[in-house]
Amino acid sequence: MSDPDDGKLQWSEPRLVNTRRGDRMLQTATPTERFWEGWKNNKQAILDRGIQVKKDNGKWVVLWWRPIDQEEVRENIEASRAESTNLVIHVPDGLEYMPFQGGAIEYASERWGTLLGLEKGLGKTIVSIGVINLKPEIKRILVVCPATLKLNWRNELNKWLVRDHDIVIVPDGKTWIEPFDSPVMVTIINYDLLGKHLKRLHEREWDLVIADEVQYIKGKATLRKKALLGGGQGKGKKKTSPIPSKKFLALSGTPIPNRVMEIWNIAHHLAPQEFPNYWQFGNRFCGAKAGWGGKMDFTGASNLPELQQKLRGSCMYRVKKEDVLKDLPDKVKQIIEMPPSNDLRRELDEEKRLYKLHKDTIDELRIRRKMAEINDDPKAFAESAEKLKGGISVAFAEMAKVRAKIAELKAPYVVQQITDMVENVEKVIVFCWHRKLLAEIIAGMDKIGVETVQLHGGTKMSERQEAVERFQNGSARVFAGNMVAAGTGITLTASSNIIMAEMDWTPGNMSQAEDRAHRIGQEESVLIQYLIMEDSLDSTMINRVIDKQSNIDAALDDDHGLVETITIDPPELELGNGDALPKKRKTPYSEIGRGMTLDEREMARTCLQRLVSLDSDRATVVNGAGFSKVDGKIGHELATCTPWTDGQAGFAKHLATKYRRQLPENMIAILIKKD
Repeated sequence: MSDPDDGKLQWSEPRLVNTRRGDRMLQTATPTERFWEGWKNNKQAILDRGIQVKKDNGKWVVLWWRPIDQEEVRENIEASRAESTNLVIHVPDGLEYMPFQGGAIEYASERWGTLLGLEKGLGKTIVSIGVINLKPEIKRILVVCPATLKLNWRNELNKWLVRDHDIVIVPDGKTWIEPFDSPVMVTIINYDLLGKHLKRLHEREWDLVIADEVQYIKGKATLRKKALLGGGQGKGKKKTSPIPSKKFLALSGTPIPNRVMEIWNIAHHLAPQEFPNYWQFGNRFCGAKAGWGGKMDFTGASNLPELQQKLRGSCMYRVKKEDVLKDLPDKVKQIIEMPPSNDLRRELDEEKRLYKLHKDTIDELRIRRKMAEINDDPKAFAESAEKLKGGISVAFAEMAKVRAKIAELKAPYVVQQITDMVENVEKVIVFCWHRKLLAEIIAGMDKIGVETVQLHGGTKMSERQEAVERFQNGSARVFAGNMVAAGTGITLTASSNIIMAEMDWTPGNMSQAEDRAHRIGQEESVLIQYLIMEDSLDSTMINRVIDKQSNIDAALDDDHGLVETITIDPPELELGNGDALPKKRKTPYSEIGRGMTLDEREMARTCLQRLVSLDSDRATVVNGAGFSKVDGKIGHELATCTPWTDGQAGFAKHLATKYRRQLPENMIAILIKKD
């Protein structure tokens, strides 16, 4: 950069300097012969433009002082809280950005470095991916995050990216995996592995580096900070440079977890012209005072409105829930998928093995019971029903044992997630099933000095309300409760943040627990996080459970017009709730069959054959087509069976009527015209 009349000087990048006359921008340059000639002939004019000269370590330096463009500052501050955008940002079909997320994407796309200070639940991850979608020149991306969030990042990238992509996760400190050549190539690594892969990380300039939960590098001398942002390695050792990047996004709902100085690292990295000096930052914004042993104490706070203005004017986009409530749904649900330890993986595999074993057995027993009902055989029906009841009891006992072990091994993950949450928000609600996990949560919170109350089946009635009161109006920051015991009859609106540490496959139980916070008096959108282990039985069930919860909400609470009913089959094993055996039908299938005409029987067979053609997956995929698992086996057999008994004909009519939404209306009309 060079001013037309300054002797063609090569100016440094501008930086902000606090002076007695207020903040000013400063650039420096080495004087040239042409500059000295101009200085000699027109010194006053040059001085009037804010250009000075001085000696520094025996060498002449030119200094160019300029006032800050206040209009530009105001525009930047307004942009830092913009709640919408006019930009067209591509998004996958069926998804959309909330208005304020569009504003955040525009802000971040226009700067080299951005601190996304969206509060928890407002979509920092989605905004980051939106920047990638907006900027086609962004191809190579490095995501740095806590280990527990690596799978979550992979899942969200797969969900929200609009270009073809390949994503790799760095698994350990020895293995490095390169993504395949794609329009978007993403490498995900956790903070603790950065130092072990420094050479690889510095081999290229990344198009974008994303640092999630950037408060993890709040310490000035931490290894994480030095690996990501560069810094000294100790006295006499060479400084490391930052990981090279064309663009940098720092994500944190709480950029200042406890003390103002904790934001220095990232503020200096993103806006060195605004925050050029550690000691200057400490003196201005951290209430500097003499500390023990003559060292400066930077644990305080000072001039905070000025600090916020500088952050917003240079690098920070921040909105809070209360700012954008009009855009938020009543509930925001997040699935947090985490990689299990080896011990936990063994128990999760055993759980899936047992589930499949018992599911197959119980499906067969249900088919036998249904066949007895079709054949109008009361004795066989009673025997198969009793065997089904016994089979479910055995399945429940064996599954309950392994799920209790899983809860115990899952405890460290749950405690870490709660710890991360209480750094971001004031109060947190946690629901789980097992008493052992509840005890581990209490112990984990005690270690970090977070007051916690608990409520479970053994809690006395006199203590129940006391626990709620301490959380609602007292100093308790975490409420840990059993999903059933604490899931009804209490109000927990002091928090809008819920962690579901364990799953309940009955969505009604989870909805009831969630609604402890989502009640009258709750003025915020409720964030609900489901903690799921990778490739577990819960991970295959969670989306079905959430879909079922959405159906419940739609049926009971949501305001909407006429909608089509969608049936989603429940898990075949409702473990923990038993399997209510249906009473024998009032009208036996054989009686229904005897009352059918030849035309009706023929149409029932045609309907059944059509349903079979739609059921090519044999109920292995929940897609709204074909039969459920038990109906499917019988339906496929009946479609090829000839001739039908009266019971078989009656059941065929029942199946056609049950799945009539998949059949033409004129076909169904023939079957139900007399009903």
